[in-house]
Amino acid sequence: MRVTYAGGSFVTGDDVAKALLDYAATLGGQGKAVALGVPAMDIAHGTLEVDLLVGPASQMIAEPIDTREPELESAEFVQELRDRIARLERPAWSGRGLIEWDE
Repeated sequence: MRVTYAGGSFVTGDDVAKALLDYAATLGGQGKAVALGVPAMDIAHGTLEVDLLVGPASQMIAEPIDTREPELESAEFVQELRDRIARLERPAWSGRGLIEWDE
């Protein structure tokens, strides 16, 4: 997929792009931002890392592209973003409801 962001674009795998958009939406919903290195393909179809600032003001578009090259896959990166999303969506523990034990 081609991801367009802040006037530039890069090519990455479908799963990477989808996880990135989901993470950006989760961060935006919580008013948080992070710097993130995203795996991408260079012009010679090698791999590189694109640095992004992702947060509430992020506006990204991911669109399918037609390529004869194998899709970039990064299962570790995708899993890391999914884990981060899960941690952000987990309610914060307030300590309420604790039982006070008398000794």
